Amino acid sequence: MLSLEIDRIKVGGLTAMARVLEIARVCAPCIFYMDEIEKLFTRDDKPLLSLLLTWLQDKTFPVFVIGTLNRIEDLPVEATRAGRFDCVWEVDSPDAESRLNLFLLFLKRFDSRFKDDLVFDKYEWQGILDETIEFVGAEIEQIVIDTIARVKECDPDGEVTAGDLLEEAMQFNCMFERNSKQIVTIRNSIRELAKPSHSKKQSILAPRNIDPYRPAKVVSSN
Repeated sequence: MLSLEIDRIKVGGLTAMARVLEIARVCAPCIFYMDEIEKLFTRDDKPLLSLLLTWLQDKTFPVFVIGTLNRIEDLPVEATRAGRFDCVWEVDSPDAESRLNLFLLFLKRFDSRFKDDLVFDKYEWQGILDETIEFVGAEIEQIVIDTIARVKECDPDGEVTAGDLLEEAMQFNCMFERNSKQIVTIRNSIRELAKPSHSKKQSILAPRNIDPYRPAKVVSSN
């Protein structure tokens, strides 16, 4: 997998872009990932975008290209032509099963118990997942890191419990709580133009219908 930093390409100009595209060709088959591709959509960067789109259109080698952006309205229509960025997916906040997998992914870095086991029962996990609706991966990672740090500070040999994670999640001020209007606006703008990136099924836990707009939680200071 190749990851391209758009800012570095903008500094290097057409020469840097041509070099990176040649590296992708030599590395084929591969995945070529570009984050924040909207940075190429400015008037000054049109030559860079033109070179990229021409390369996408003409390539005959197996390179799967992925680009990310936050606002679908910024995507030029010519970039969505067949053979270019011809499929658009909506990557929304993770569903319950995805959040569970993220918690396990980050927890097993610090605690070997989580490598092959859920450790907590499904009711404990359900409480944690209900408290982290609309949390993204980076926020779940931070909850795990903060929980581990707090537990180890009290007892270097202590083990994380479901209650520890739930307590940390209840105190965490996630991005959705801070900017719900802006996030909903972005979400609504893409919903009719993109395919969902994951299903809504929850194979491990029971179906839930929790309202993310419920009143803000109150955390006791005791």
